[in-house]
Amino acid sequence: MAARLDRFLSSAHPDIAIAAALLFVAGLIDAIAFFVLKGSFVAFMSGNSTIMGASAAAGRWSTIALVAGLVVAFFSGAAGGAAISRWGGNHAPVWILGAVTGALLAGTVVALTASPTAGMIVVAVATGAINSALSHTSTVQGGLTYVTGTLVKSAQQLVASLGTDRPWAWLEVFWMWPVFVLGAVCGGFAERHWGVAGLWVGVLIAACALLLRVAETSSRGNSRSDGTDRAAG
Repeated sequence: MAARLDRFLSSAHPDIAIAAALLFVAGLIDAIAFFVLKGSFVAFMSGNSTIMGASAAAGRWSTIALVAGLVVAFFSGAAGGAAISRWGGNHAPVWILGAVTGALLAGTVVALTASPTAGMIVVAVATGAINSALSHTSTVQGGLTYVTGTLVKSAQQLVASLGTDRPWAWLEVFWMWPVFVLGAVCGGFAERHWGVAGLWVGVLIAACALLLRVAETSSRGNSRSDGTDRAAG
C-alpha cells in the first residue's frame, strides 16, 4: 500500500487531482457568489468586466463599485500567487494552496459573521490565486478559472488532432470545463440549501488539495534524499 501511494505521489496524478479539485471549488464558489451578489462573480472576470461596462452606461455606480472591488481582489490574488510561484522556491506550490485555502476560509468567516458582500470580495482573492496553483507543472497549463480560454484551446486542439494518431488529445484540456460546470451545479444546490454557508464545502475541498500537495512534496523530497544517499554510498 505504501509503495502504491509513493508511486501515485511521484506521478503526474496529484497535479491532475488538485487541478480537478480547484476547478470544482472555483465553479462552486462562483455559483454561490452569483446568487449572493445578485449576478456578479468571483471567478468570471470577463463577465464582471461586461457588467461594469454596462453598469457605467446605465449609471449604476454601486454595481460598478462592487464589481471593481471583485476585479481588484481577483487581480491581487493572481499577482500574489504569481509572486509566491516565482520566489517561493521548491515549496511554492504548497504555499500557494495554503494561501488559497486561507483566503477562502477568511472570506467564508467574513461572509458569515460580518457581510456576505465583503466576504465574497475576500473569496475573489482566493480564486485569483488558484490560477497560480499549478504554474510549476506542464501537466495542466493556463489559468484554471479561464473557462473561455479552456474552450478555445480545446477547440483548436480538436481541429489540430484531426487525422493524427492522437484524435482525442483535445480532451486533455476540454475535461476542465465540465468539472467547473459540475462545481457550479453543486454550488447552486449548496447556496439553495445552506446559503453562504455553502462556502464551507469549498474550504474543505481546498484543504484536502493542500494536504495532497503537502504529501506529494514530502514524497518527492524523500525520493531525492534517498537517491542522494544511494549515490553517496
